[in-house]
Amino acid sequence: MELISLAFLVFVHLVFLTAGEITQSGLTDKSLTKHSNPAIGSDTETVNVATTDDEWDRAVCKGTKLLFGTTLNPNQAILHCRPLTTPWHGTLVNELTTWGYYDASDDDDRKGACDFETKFSGLTRAFRELGVGMHDYTDGGPNRCFTVVHYDGPAVEKNPDGSMPRRSTQHYTVNGRRYRITGAHFIIGVNSKDGYIFFIDRSSPETQARLIWNVPTHIPIPRDEMPALRSSSDIAWGFWNRVSGYNLGGINAFISFEVVNEETGRIIDRAMKKNGHDEVPPWPGVRFNSGTEEYRALLGSPNGLAAGYLLTQHKREMGGNKYISHIIVFMEDDPTGWPNLLFKVDWAPPPPPPPPPPQPSATQPLQAKSIGEHAQELQNEEQTHVEGAKILGSSRDGKHIVREHVIRAT
Repeated sequence: MELISLAFLVFVHLVFLTAGEITQSGLTDKSLTKHSNPAIGSDTETVNVATTDDEWDRAVCKGTKLLFGTTLNPNQAILHCRPLTTPWHGTLVNELTTWGYYDASDDDDRKGACDFETKFSGLTRAFRELGVGMHDYTDGGPNRCFTVVHYDGPAVEKNPDGSMPRRSTQHYTVNGRRYRITGAHFIIGVNSKDGYIFFIDRSSPETQARLIWNVPTHIPIPRDEMPALRSSSDIAWGFWNRVSGYNLGGINAFISFEVVNEETGRIIDRAMKKNGHDEVPPWPGVRFNSGTEEYRALLGSPNGLAAGYLLTQHKREMGGNKYISHIIVFMEDDPTGWPNLLFKVDWAPPPPPPPPPPQPSATQPLQAKSIGEHAQELQNEEQTHVEGAKILGSSRDGKHIVREHVIRAT
C-alpha cells in the first residue's frame, strides 16, 4: 500500500531535517515574466523569486508531519503533529463574538458571496466536471458563504456617545485582559451537499495587525496579543458545523481559490517545474498523489496547512482518520487568473506500522532529537498570513483584479 511504503521514506526525510542537513541557497534564482491583461488595459512586470531549497524542504517537512497527523491514529499522530487537538468546537458563534469578531455573513453587501458562477466564471468547467454546484444558497444553490472580520464586533468598546471608534483604536476585553482589534478577515464557503469547504479570502490577525498597528515586519508581535481564536482551520470548522453539524465527517474536499500567497506561489512553481510544466494548466490541472514530495510541499504550504490541521484535530468528531489523498493545482480557463488548489479528502487506509528507530551512523553519531521531541507546533504557523497581496484595481466587470505583491528576502 502506498502509505506503508511511504512511512519509512518519510521517516528518513524527517531525520535528515531534524539533523539540520538541509541544503540552503540564497534568493538569487529569479525569473522575469511580463503579463498583459487586455481586460484591465495595463501591462504589469512581475518578478518571481524562485523558492529556495530551505523553503521547499520546510514545506515538505510540514506536509510530511500533517500526512502522518491525518492518517495515523491519535496515539501515533501526536508524535508527529502538535497540537493534535484544539479547544474550538461547535459553531463558534459565541466564541467569535467574545474574541472581537463581527459576523458580516448576512449583511446586504455580502449576499450572494458564494455565487461562484459569477465570481469565478473561469472555473465553470472545473465545477461541472467535479459535479459541484456553483450557486449561492440564496439562489437555491448548495453553497453558503460566511464572512467574519476582526473589527466592529459586539464586544468592541464604544465611544462615550455610543459610536464605534476608528478601527485602529478599537479594543475588546476577554477574561479581564484588554486586546486591540487586528483587522483580520475570513471569507469561507461551505457546501454540505457535496462536502466542500472553500477558502475564498483570508488575511490573518498578525498580517492585518501589522498594517493597522504600524508594526514593521522585522519586529515580532507577541502571540498573546492576538485573539486566541485566529486559525483558518478552527474558523472553517465552526462554519462547517453550522451547515453540516449532522454529518461532520462528510468533508470531501477543500478548494483554495486564487492563490496569491507568495510562498505558496513559489512552491507551486517548483512543483510544476519538477513535473515538466512551465505554467499551471487549466482544469484538469496537475495532480499530485500523497506518495510524492510535491504533494507534501503543497500540503505544508501556507495555503495547505488549514486543510491538514482541520482533519488532524477533529478525528473524533468526524468519526475517524480522514486525509488529503491528492492535490490538484489548476488555473481558471482565463489565463490571466491565479492558480487554485483542490485538496481531495478520503478516509485514510489502515495506518502503517510505526517506522523503525533511526540507526546511528558507524562513523558519526546521529545527534538529532526524536521526531516526537522535534515536532513543531505547526498550528502557530497556520495562524500567520495566508494571502499577502494589495489590491490596486479591478476591471469594470469586477472579474479581474490587479494585485501588488511585495517580495521580501528574509
